[in-house]
Amino acid sequence: MGKIIKGVILGIVNVVFIWIALYLLSAEAYLVFVLLLLGALLTNVIFMLPKAYPYRYLLPAAFFLLLLVVYPIVYTVYISVTNYGTGNILNKEQVISQFEGRYALEPDSDEFVFQAYRDPQDSLWLLFTDSQGEKMLGHRGELTRLRENDPLLDQLAGYTELSRVDLVRSTNELSAQSFAYDDTHELRMRNINVFNLYLQQYSYDRERDALLEVQTGIVYTPEYGYF
Repeated sequence: MGKIIKGVILGIVNVVFIWIALYLLSAEAYLVFVLLLLGALLTNVIFMLPKAYPYRYLLPAAFFLLLLVVYPIVYTVYISVTNYGTGNILNKEQVISQFEGRYALEPDSDEFVFQAYRDPQDSLWLLFTDSQGEKMLGHRGELTRLRENDPLLDQLAGYTELSRVDLVRSTNELSAQSFAYDDTHELRMRNINVFNLYLQQYSYDRERDALLEVQTGIVYTPEYGYF
């Protein structure tokens, strides 16, 4: 009876080994696959050979020692000498999107002081004034240039103007605002007092499969998947 129970347990363990092995093969984790095979072979030998009986009591401890102590140490050392990290596991489209989302302050940018308002729906409206006194209204990424006595100014009068304290509390929301000023510039928050014009740092040319640094004209082409 004892041999039957031992055989059933060993069979279940082997089924688990096979299931994990198939998964490792599909994931192309060949090193772990080989280690698993060695572990499975060792487990079967220990349970099948009478002379290996004492090692049955050491096997669980050895397994958890390898899993919780040895493997983390080896893996940490391996990762420390490779280029594997969260910044290096993005696909190409994600990398291009990140580069194209970078903006640099335009050196000769005018400063735009602003007043912030909230409408009854808690939506943010920004009234910009440049150094020449011209006004623009920003809302949901769009800029509207205002004329003198523009009806939109009367509309703002019905909204709640944010105080200095409110602006500080809304810093994250304000810093996330961006408005298309022209074909190449965006109006973005520089500090709690002003917005400035920012220029896109990189532009991707799909025909040449190259990344262009807009301000310097330097062209980056991918090598082995990296720009």
